[in-house]
Amino acid sequence: MQATQTPYALLCAIREPHPDMVNICMNGSCFKLHTLLKQIYPDATPWYDHDHIITEIAGRFWDIRGEVLPSPRHIRMSDDALLFNGAYFWGVSADCLANSSGERPNGVGV
Repeated sequence: MQATQTPYALLCAIREPHPDMVNICMNGSCFKLHTLLKQIYPDATPWYDHDHIITEIAGRFWDIRGEVLPSPRHIRMSDDALLFNGAYFWGVSADCLANSSGERPNGVGV
């Protein structure tokens, strides 16, 4: 996929393998979806309304459902460093945090 295209096809490809993908990305993994989109669209910007993150790409807004309209409550997350940096830990299990040093629990992956 070329970054010059809209993310519509990519979002469809993420959504379609399992019916729970929309629920997952609408309830706890919206920032993870943003970080995925940012890998392909480096200028992508997250916007947050205290409930859900949408991603701005080339002046248009997206989430797992496709193109969306921002609400008046959405704020640009990059304007709030504490909020933005904290979002990297949303939905991360305690096990992952405890092993952030790179050690594998109980020999997993060895």
